[in-house]
Amino acid sequence: RVASLTLLSPAGIGVRKKLFMAKAMLMLLLGKRGVDKAWSAASGKAPTAGPMADYVRLIFENFRPRREAPPIFTDAELRALSLPIQVVVGADDAMLHATQTRDRVTRLLPQAEMIWLDGAGHMLPPQTTRVADFLARVGTKNGAAA
Repeated sequence: RVASLTLLSPAGIGVRKKLFMAKAMLMLLLGKRGVDKAWSAASGKAPTAGPMADYVRLIFENFRPRREAPPIFTDAELRALSLPIQVVVGADDAMLHATQTRDRVTRLLPQAEMIWLDGAGHMLPPQTTRVADFLARVGTKNGAAA
């Protein structure tokens, strides 16, 4: 049973940006150079050199992104969630409508901890400490071992 949930740049709450996805699909047809361009557009920064770039290329050599839009959870489905939730969204997300995600989370999930990262895109900066702190905090509140 799930006791708490952390969502990083979640799909299904705010709608996907159709224009970005169309451009990204075209970029991916250009091989490694296209992957670098799509990565740069999604993350909001220049392509990363080294292990991270190699990792992203490896993913896209073996994975095809979803072409159809992810389903959007209804207001009732979101309101039905009662567990502690942490949602982290980059304000400059190129793939998803970040403000719509933030607004729906704030309105429909009053128990959620909504983190809005100014200057961050879909590819968020490392969140390990933030997520671990949240899970330890809510685990203690729920009587679970941290």
